[in-house]
Amino acid sequence: MNNYQYRRGLIPFLLILLFFSVTMVIPVTAFVPAPAEYFGKITINGNNAPVGTTIVARINGNIRGQFTTTAPGVYGASCLFAPRLIVQPTESDTACHCPIKVEFYANGLKADQSPYFSSGIKWQDLTFSTPAIPTTIPTSLPVTTPQTTVPTTVPTTVPTTEPAVEPSPDPTPSQDLPIPAFSTGVRSGTAPLSVQFTDYSIHDPWMWNWTFGDGEYSDEQNPLHIYAVPGNYSITLIVTNDVGSVEVTSPDYIRVMLPAIMPFPGQYLHPGDTDSDGLYDDLNGNGRNDFDDIILFFNSMEWIPDNEPVSLFDYNRNGRIDFNDLLILFDRL
Repeated sequence: MNNYQYRRGLIPFLLILLFFSVTMVIPVTAFVPAPAEYFGKITINGNNAPVGTTIVARINGNIRGQFTTTAPGVYGASCLFAPRLIVQPTESDTACHCPIKVEFYANGLKADQSPYFSSGIKWQDLTFSTPAIPTTIPTSLPVTTPQTTVPTTVPTTVPTTEPAVEPSPDPTPSQDLPIPAFSTGVRSGTAPLSVQFTDYSIHDPWMWNWTFGDGEYSDEQNPLHIYAVPGNYSITLIVTNDVGSVEVTSPDYIRVMLPAIMPFPGQYLHPGDTDSDGLYDDLNGNGRNDFDDIILFFNSMEWIPDNEPVSLFDYNRNGRIDFNDLLILFDRL
């Protein structure tokens, strides 16, 4: 009997294990509540948050969920199978048996809202505001009165020659090297991701050279670039003025992700691709292939087409989720 026949012979045994695994009730001693699923409007300084804004939910300072917007001014949706910001507390978060607050962050700002955690689908509008910087303006300025001194003696001689007038030098350009600086409207989002770069370099630069990390370049001052492939991209900007050139590199400045993937039912970790072949085989997100992934796939075969990109879980690449995909996933163990 070859290895393939052996694995095919395990299928009946596998189905029996699947039946008992989905019907067996395992007692749980630790209290971990069901997750909360948030959606609503999101504004930053009174404006709709742009596409690609990443919202991070924290409990007791620890990250318990995150969501990247795919439409301006909103995150998630109310319909049953729409993606939402899933917040899952841990046993340590609930150990105090007291109400726990959820804090939301985006673009380095903390949301004005910090609701108490409760399980279920929640409509929660989020507003983020940049703290005002106080300024002090003097109410009055000191006034000085110039004093004049009148000479007590009058010169008796008058110079016969006019003093030489030295020519004033022409103004010279800045003698400082340029200092490169830039910012972007978004730093993360799903492919294809459009990023507007804005130059803030000082000391009168007149030439710009951008490297976007994906093999593309630009010599515009404020270029617009589109990232088509998921990945982390480092940005390099070289600016030049009359004195010289200076280069700055920001490692992994732009993060481009696959279309939104959400945790499977009953899970709070996102699925993973253990061998980077574009097929997600770690369904429970624990970093490895195991029998729990087989059970999770079997229980979610009808759920996947309505909630996940099918191409990421279509292991035989026939355009649909079917039992052959389950067999291929089993062969990967």
